[in-house]
Amino acid sequence: MTPEKFKEVVNEMFTECCDLLSLKEKDYSDGRDRLIQFKEAAALKQEQPLDALVGMMAKHTTKLYTMLSASRQGELFVQYDENQWKEVIYDHINYLFLLKALLIDERLI
Repeated sequence: MTPEKFKEVVNEMFTECCDLLSLKEKDYSDGRDRLIQFKEAAALKQEQPLDALVGMMAKHTTKLYTMLSASRQGELFVQYDENQWKEVIYDHINYLFLLKALLIDERLI
């Protein structure tokens, strides 16, 4: 892949990740605290918000491993289409954005 094509791919992904985060904000935010879902989930389980985030992210990680496992069997693009790959990749990227925001919010960085 040329450097120009790589940059194009990354820019497209960044834009789509930001769009997805904005869309999901309406479902997962109270309008005042973008990280409220992690804080409320943590309170329910008597744990820290970072633990809640990592737990929620684990679902996406296991899905990624399932998809990658299929690739070792030669089924990479047979079983999963581009939209399914985008979803699992973008979910991971967005959880890393949310992780950074939560680390800042918790004053850990």
